[in-house]
Amino acid sequence: MCVHILLPIASALFLLESIVVLAHNFPWIVRLWRLRVHHLRLFRDDLPILIVSDIHLGNRDSLGKDVLRIASKRGFHTLVIAGDLLDKRTLFSDKIFDLLEKFLVGNIRNVLYVPSSSSHDIKPLPTGPISRQLNGKRVVVVPEVLALSVDGCVGSLYITHGDYSSRNGIFAHIIDAITLKVFSKPFTGTILRKILETGDVDWVIHGHSHLAVHSQKLRIVDTGCWVKRPHESVQRAFAVATCRNGVVEVDLIRI
Repeated sequence: MCVHILLPIASALFLLESIVVLAHNFPWIVRLWRLRVHHLRLFRDDLPILIVSDIHLGNRDSLGKDVLRIASKRGFHTLVIAGDLLDKRTLFSDKIFDLLEKFLVGNIRNVLYVPSSSSHDIKPLPTGPISRQLNGKRVVVVPEVLALSVDGCVGSLYITHGDYSSRNGIFAHIIDAITLKVFSKPFTGTILRKILETGDVDWVIHGHSHLAVHSQKLRIVDTGCWVKRPHESVQRAFAVATCRNGVVEVDLIRI
């Protein structure tokens, strides 16, 4: 009799736990929280834009110095960091701006930081963009989603870390690898595009899965990673956004 009672209870608890885990890892399924989009407009002379993610500073295997070298030598005017700048969760304070100031190298005059919301970067996330002017240059922390547009250029860049599609980065890596191989589509970018309801000429740019992906057809870019991991190869890459023929375009450069 006890067994007959315990089995349904155990099954119900297992089902409940599975639902909780699923809802936590894939928040878009049940809309536990919705992504907030913050719009920022740039001028033409703020181009070209360099976009990177998953630098993981603080990890001994981070290749962050390579990012600084690229930013300083390639003539970029704006740098966007799409999450996982820091390997460990760090209390949000003015020290973050001191760190971001170090990326104001070469011709870069705008550093825009879109932190992740899961297991890395800063806590708590600000409720809206926070900006600092540093020696005539600008540093901005933008939570959740940054929608960048450029004067005189059609289309926007929707930049986010990507952990809204799957909070666990290893899951995101595995799922994206499978969907790319089977369907020629990245799961993370495809989900984000639907959630954000982007236009036909808009781009969705993210990191998180540590895979370097560029789809001109889907207008999705995954910017790879700059840290060595035992379970994956290092896919160093960065996106470059420009305005061509009056339309925003994004290329992916693999290192």
